[in-house]
Amino acid sequence: MKSSIVFFDNLENSKRGTLRGLVIFPIFILLNLLWFFFTKKQLYDKHIDTVSTNRLFVSWFLSALLIVSAIGVHTPDSSKKAIVFSALVGFVVYGISNATMLAVSNKWDYLISLIDILWGIFSTSLLGYILYIVVNKYPNIFASI
Repeated sequence: MKSSIVFFDNLENSKRGTLRGLVIFPIFILLNLLWFFFTKKQLYDKHIDTVSTNRLFVSWFLSALLIVSAIGVHTPDSSKKAIVFSALVGFVVYGISNATMLAVSNKWDYLISLIDILWGIFSTSLLGYILYIVVNKYPNIFASI
């Protein structure tokens, strides 16, 4: 068996991909809330310009959907492939986000970008691994949809 991507080309694949995304979405939210709870004051407060809370929430929520969608459609045949693919997703998404922040904010610097990208790689790798474990522990749930 090899790694593949679940496309939303039919109802069965759409259900499978959506279920996989729903499994990791709350975990992603919880991980990031914990990360921000423990690091916001020390790391982020001095680097973030004043931003509307609504805009920040919408941006964060859309990023979360993008990340869990990208990880959820991947169907790896090993935990290593799950971790590597998810790490790549984290690197790309967090890298683009941080490059944008570097371009538009005078307060955002290279060190905070590096820390944030490393967090993105770690958190998405963990999500990919958790999803791999859950899907393989309960294969009937994911196969029967």
